[in-house]
Amino acid sequence: MATQAEVLQKVSDYCTEKQYTLNDDFRSKFSEKFAGAYADADVNDEKTLDHIKFNLDTAFSAASKEIKLKDEVWKTEKADYLKQIEALGKAHEGKKEKPEKVESTIPEEIKKELEELKRYQAEGQKREKRANVLKLAQKNVREDLHGNLEDVFNIMEIDYSKDESELAKELNANFTKIYKGKIGDVRPQLSQNTKRSYEDILKNLPKVNVF
Repeated sequence: MATQAEVLQKVSDYCTEKQYTLNDDFRSKFSEKFAGAYADADVNDEKTLDHIKFNLDTAFSAASKEIKLKDEVWKTEKADYLKQIEALGKAHEGKKEKPEKVESTIPEEIKKELEELKRYQAEGQKREKRANVLKLAQKNVREDLHGNLEDVFNIMEIDYSKDESELAKELNANFTKIYKGKIGDVRPQLSQNTKRSYEDILKNLPKVNVF
């Protein structure tokens, strides 16, 4: 007579031999049903053992297919989860490394006014520098030639990155080169008049005999 305990022992032995991962709950229930259905069978009989083994093979095969199916479903879900995580990670990275730019919209009229203001300021700085250069250069030229000096300055190619004194020297050099051969000394009249006045004074001094 096959008892549940005897059947359970045969089930455990066979599962160990075949490395079947059938859990204890299944083994217990299987043994109980088998012992009830085959109460008169000899558990050690070869046919009885073959019947036990066949049922265990079938049960394990069905369980394996179910496990495989679940595993495939899990792998698919896992792949989907990983894609979602990756997408979220990239989105977070993008926001962290490349913050969204907030572009301020400036009306075209304001842009034009700003550009015009910059241009006007640059031209104003040039005009101021030009006036200072001309003023410095005039100190070394006769007053009656200041107009000619400005004419020369007007045709010169000016590098506004240079110092004012350096530009004034260039202007004086160019003016002297052009006009000295035509009108002689271009230096200020004040210095020339002073020199002549001293010469006139010396000429008009009375001669004194020294004993």
